[in-house]
Amino acid sequence: MQYVSAGPSGASANYIKDACTPEIYLGLNYKKDNLLLRAGVNMLSIKPRVNNGSVKVDDRITTLTPFFFGQYKSGLFSAKVKTVFAEAGEHFNLNGGYGISAKNTDGSFDYTPTRNSSTWASFMYGKKTQWILFAGYVKNFGTKSDLYTGEGEMHKDTDGKLYALASNLYFSKNSFSNMNQMYRLTPTVIHNIGKFAIGLEYELTSVQYGDYKTVEGVKYIGVNGLAEDNLHWITNHRVQALVKFTF
Repeated sequence: MQYVSAGPSGASANYIKDACTPEIYLGLNYKKDNLLLRAGVNMLSIKPRVNNGSVKVDDRITTLTPFFFGQYKSGLFSAKVKTVFAEAGEHFNLNGGYGISAKNTDGSFDYTPTRNSSTWASFMYGKKTQWILFAGYVKNFGTKSDLYTGEGEMHKDTDGKLYALASNLYFSKNSFSNMNQMYRLTPTVIHNIGKFAIGLEYELTSVQYGDYKTVEGVKYIGVNGLAEDNLHWITNHRVQALVKFTF
């Protein structure tokens, strides 16, 4: 597996192995002339734990992730767009995960997935000289239900705002749970000279982060799974050149 689910033991394929249920995908394709459309939904059911110390438990979380893709070509022009609305989604390498929403008397846990969207569009025109524009946007909507706030595992601010333990939220190993949204713009130009191609690309990436609430060295996050204190943007600029020879 290229990407695996997060969980109490870190990122691991054991969660889907222990669930004994396959990952299921259902999709539909439509093609006519210059237009291609695809839509589908992914279902994943995993078991984050199989025991609570010495007690066997039947923890499980099942998530659905729909997507849409469209492509249009006409002459020297082409356009592509894709959007995904993921529950959890870390097994797609998306900005998501899941957290504990309840701890039951039999030792089992209930879980709630994060909900996040990832959308991009790409436009290209030309053959000898190709003009390309890429734009993408990612949004973290937080958890579907509130995270667990039992005794000793929550913090209440002076204004009454509740926070849950950040360690009860299992997030993608390639991202950060305090990332709230991100956008990227990438204009590119490529000029082809026979078997040579030279190109220049500028990339603007801007990410909005929030701060965790830290109390006596313990890290907390909003009960909705979002770090919304002190929201701030960090922007990165990158320019890269390309020289390619095809043989």
